[in-house]
Amino acid sequence: MPLESASGVAGLASVIVLTATNWMRGGPPNEPVVVQMESLLAPWIWTPASSQPPPCDWINHSSSFTLSACSSFAISHTPTEVIEEARQRAVYCAAHWETTCVLSVEIGLALPAVFTYSQEQGMKALVAPRVLNRSGESVWTKVRNPSTGRYSGRVRSHTAIEFESLVDGVRRLETFSEIGDTAYCVQLLSHVLDEACAAELA
Repeated sequence: MPLESASGVAGLASVIVLTATNWMRGGPPNEPVVVQMESLLAPWIWTPASSQPPPCDWINHSSSFTLSACSSFAISHTPTEVIEEARQRAVYCAAHWETTCVLSVEIGLALPAVFTYSQEQGMKALVAPRVLNRSGESVWTKVRNPSTGRYSGRVRSHTAIEFESLVDGVRRLETFSEIGDTAYCVQLLSHVLDEACAAELA
């Protein structure tokens, strides 16, 4: 189904772009809870015929994810079928919650990836995106969980980036120049990964 994109969406947690002076006042953030993702693709007990919404596990920005498939070796040996199944999960989550971007950890995929939607290309899997250049304005982005409407944190992002990524699998590497939603989504991914995995994408 068509998806509506709010301004400044990133990941399945919506992101509202703010200047630093507009950020809400508050105390320092809590130490993140480390989440170990051992299975390459966690089970999903859900079908489109279900009366319940898809079990999208939105990030709450208080968690740091350790992925079992973050190394170059593990990524290169990931079956295309796994990425395709995860892409289909992303379609269900994005359609139900009306967003244009899904993080891999939100759909049980222990692989660094984002799934971005456009009307022209549908849902695209961007695996192991590596930012090559940041440009445009550097802004604070405020992360919101779409299922609760609550804000859970903030990250620093650039409005435009150039990045390379494996596309819809692990065999085709492409370079992209993006602004807005996709740029915020790609940058958000590194903020939710543990230091070791984030360094793999640096």
